Amino acid sequence: MFRFISTRKISCSVAVLAFLILSPLEARSQVKIENSEAEHFVQAADGVPALCGIDFTVIFSDHLTSISGNKTGSRGSLSFSTDKGNFGMLLKVSGIDFKNLPSSKPTKFNVANASLQIGGQSYVPEKFGCEDPVDFCGALWLPKTIDIYSAILTNKEITLSFNRKAGDLDYRVPISRDVPPSDRENNRVFGNCMDVMVKKSIDALK
Repeated sequence: MFRFISTRKISCSVAVLAFLILSPLEARSQVKIENSEAEHFVQAADGVPALCGIDFTVIFSDHLTSISGNKTGSRGSLSFSTDKGNFGMLLKVSGIDFKNLPSSKPTKFNVANASLQIGGQSYVPEKFGCEDPVDFCGALWLPKTIDIYSAILTNKEITLSFNRKAGDLDYRVPISRDVPPSDRENNRVFGNCMDVMVKKSIDALK
């Protein structure tokens, strides 16, 4: 026996299905990247590498909170180190609005939460307080740090996700994988620094 289904129910189901399919595409279109740069750095203690890092800056048009696409930026860093043999990484993220320039100065905005995505896998840091309370600071440890460092070594895309308020939609922006001529020496020193960090971590396990 055939059952007749309301065309209204069918149209609602189609609408829901279309939303589920298109929403990821729409989310990506809510941020238009204008510039993405990264620079490597190393900090030493007593002449020995103690911190190996990547500073990044991403400028984008924000269509997530603004119809007109206000210019917005994010600055931050990925900093690797060891603590009693545990190979760790500090993620720091700050947000900047460039509204009404040049009539007003850029203003920082609160970053509630941040994470990294690599190949569909999400890496969410343990959050702790920053020197500036509007910034985000969080730490990741083994084995997640190995995944992130492997992505850097193999030049895989690393995406930064962050939001202004807990529960709000995330901005999703790429961390630059380019190494311009001006950063090649820094990149080489960063690689040597990471070799030291990995060796410290391995030696601590022996």
